[in-house]
Amino acid sequence: MSMTNEKWRNHEFYKVDPYFNDIPPALLNSLDIKKYIDKGCLIEKADFDPNLLKTASYEMRLLGQLYDWTTTLDGKLQRRCRHVCDGLDIDLPRNSINYLWMKQKLLLPEYIAARFNLHIRHVHKGILLGTGPLVDPGFFGSLLIPLHNLTDNDYILEGGEGIIWVEFTKLSGNQFWSVDGLSRPTYLKQFPTLKDLDKPDRYIEKSGVTEAGGVQSAFKGALDRAQKSAEDARNEVNSVKRIGIVAIVIGFFAIAGSIAGLWYSGHNLISRATSIAQESQNRIFDAYIKTLEEKVRKLEERVNALDQQDKPTNQPSTVD
Repeated sequence: MSMTNEKWRNHEFYKVDPYFNDIPPALLNSLDIKKYIDKGCLIEKADFDPNLLKTASYEMRLLGQLYDWTTTLDGKLQRRCRHVCDGLDIDLPRNSINYLWMKQKLLLPEYIAARFNLHIRHVHKGILLGTGPLVDPGFFGSLLIPLHNLTDNDYILEGGEGIIWVEFTKLSGNQFWSVDGLSRPTYLKQFPTLKDLDKPDRYIEKSGVTEAGGVQSAFKGALDRAQKSAEDARNEVNSVKRIGIVAIVIGFFAIAGSIAGLWYSGHNLISRATSIAQESQNRIFDAYIKTLEEKVRKLEERVNALDQQDKPTNQPSTVD
C-alpha cells in the first residue's frame, strides 16, 4: 500500500536514524542516499530507480499534474489541470507560469532536509524554477513546484523526462535521533502537522492565489492586453474600411449617375445642335438654289432680249 502521512509519522526510522553513528551530518552522496532509501526513507522504494542517482543528488521525473491559468474569452483567468503521463508530450506555453504537482513523493525523516534545482537542460532553455526553498525535515508528500517559461518560445516537454535534481542533507547530530524512547529536547523542533498538505488545491489556496483570481505572467497579461488593443484597433480599422467601401460604392454610383445624366444631356444637346445645324444648312442651301435660279432666269431674259435685237426686219422698202 502507498505511504500516507499517518503511516510515515509512525515509521520506525521517522525519528530514529538507522545510520546515526555511520553516516555523519553532511550532503549525502549517492551511496548514502541509496542506504536511506533501502530503509524506506527519502523516496518510496516502488518509485526508486538507481539509474537516476547522481553523485550527490537524485533525479525526479516530469510526472503528475500541471496547473496553469488561461484567459477566457471574457478576459477572466481560469485554472486548468493537465495530467503529465510517461512518454506523452506536454506543452509549456511562452510567457506562462505553471505548477507541477509531482507524482513522486518525498519521505523525509526528522534528521534529513532536502533542496531541489531545475535540470540544467531546462535552465539553458530559459525556463526558471522556484529554486532554493528548503524542504523541511519531516516532510511527506508531493512537491508543488513552479515552472516559469518567461521566454518567447513555446516548449514541448516529454512526460517522464528528468525535471529536477533533489539533494539530501543530514542535520547536525542530536542524541534524540539515536534511539527510540528519548525525550525531545525543548528547542528541537518537529515538523508541523499543519503543513501536511495532501492536495495541490490546498497549497494554491494557502498561497492566496485563489483569492487573487489566479496567477499569470505579467508579460503574458501585458501581451494579452496589447493583443486585445491591437485586435480592437484592427476591428475598428476594418469597420472604417467597410464604411469607406460602402461610401466609395455609393459615391461611384452617384458619380456614374451624374456622368450618365451629363452624357444624356450632352447627347441631347449635340443631337439638337446637329439638327439645328442641319436645318440651317438646308435653309441656306435652299436660299442659295433660289438665288441661282433667279440669276439663271435673269440671264435667260437677257439672252432672249439680245436675240430679238439681232433678227432682220421684214418691212417693205420705198423707191424714189
